[in-house]
Amino acid sequence: MAGIQAEHLVRSYTMGQNVIRAVDDISFAIPEGRYTIILGASGAGKSTVLNLLGGMDSPTSGRLWAAGREISGYNKRQLAEYRRSCVGFVFQFYNLMPNLNMLENVELASQICKAPLEAREVLELVPRAVVLGVGCRRGVETEILESCVTEALEQIGVGKEAVSCLASIDIKREEPAIIELADRHGWDLQFFSAEQLQQVEGDFESSDFVRRTVGVGNVCGRAAVAASGHGKLILTKHAGRGVTVAAAVKYIRLIG
Repeated sequence: MAGIQAEHLVRSYTMGQNVIRAVDDISFAIPEGRYTIILGASGAGKSTVLNLLGGMDSPTSGRLWAAGREISGYNKRQLAEYRRSCVGFVFQFYNLMPNLNMLENVELASQICKAPLEAREVLELVPRAVVLGVGCRRGVETEILESCVTEALEQIGVGKEAVSCLASIDIKREEPAIIELADRHGWDLQFFSAEQLQQVEGDFESSDFVRRTVGVGNVCGRAAVAASGHGKLILTKHAGRGVTVAAAVKYIRLIG
């Protein structure tokens, strides 16, 4: 049995004298329990299809079944009940209530859902306390740097959402991969001179080749510790494909 089924689905919008067919006579079926990805160019109608499946919009014509229900003919009250009991939707933007704190936003669901989970049990606070120090060969591809960073974080069981900063030596200030990776994840960037890195206290694995090249025997570990405010080094070095990654955690104080 199909978990989702659409037959000749159409969603059109009127803009002035023009009719825009955002979804134009599509039919498909998705088996129950199947992970499915919708791909398409910008403007192809992906968001419109998701809004229809999520009960946030209704088709202009055609039929749509989801969770054993034909929702294409639902009225607003029926769609609200469907969204509340059958759909989990992760929005591109947070859509939080600005006058409520984080816990209160999560608790909103408990007022409308049947058998809700305890908000404090499902809410996980992930402080952005991890700093990554990186060293890399000139011209390294962004995807290679991303892959090495991912491997390093997996090695210590840390998610990217816990990272706050990417740090390196100042001669890498214009390295495109470092800049692009930080921009991609919203991480801060910090750069240090060889002299500043040399002054960082700690036991770091050193390389004569790196010392001859940039003036200090270790970049990733020293940069991570320096950018974390001399925090604790939790990954001394992950190396491969011309990239080295180290991680340090800031000392943070929780009040409450």
